[in-house]
Amino acid sequence: MNTLGIDPGLSGALALLDADGKIVDLVDMPTLKTTKARREVCSWDLVGLFEDWRANAGEFRCVIENAGTRPGQHAASGLKTGVGFGIILGILAAQKVSVERISPQRWQKEILGKVEKGTAKDRSRAKAQELYPMADLGKRKTQDRPDALMIALYGHRAWRAE
Repeated sequence: MNTLGIDPGLSGALALLDADGKIVDLVDMPTLKTTKARREVCSWDLVGLFEDWRANAGEFRCVIENAGTRPGQHAASGLKTGVGFGIILGILAAQKVSVERISPQRWQKEILGKVEKGTAKDRSRAKAQELYPMADLGKRKTQDRPDALMIALYGHRAWRAE
């Protein structure tokens, strides 16, 4: 069974691993510009991605990082995050994809080991580069592809142990 890891959000990413843990696809979250300065998760592109993956790679299960607000975050920003998260979960449910929601701390502990505060992003990138040296992890500024890849790896290992 293939494993899909999702780091949700407008700058998020999706990583699909095959049954052997090899990368099938690693892409940025598809978004749609709604105004000059605003974007949202593009549900049509997301549905298309899932359909393509099913047709070309087969069925998959999904692990998605829980979305939440951060202390001091503006309410509109939290709402935007929640709407995108809901769109992703809704599409997965409509396509009857098994989903496990996990906290960042859970997958980080399992994949990265003990993580000191403020080092998770760099540790995730380093581990992704170590395990998948040919993967296009994107710019160092954006951390979403390495995180999506490590979330997928978490799911792959957890489900393989079953």
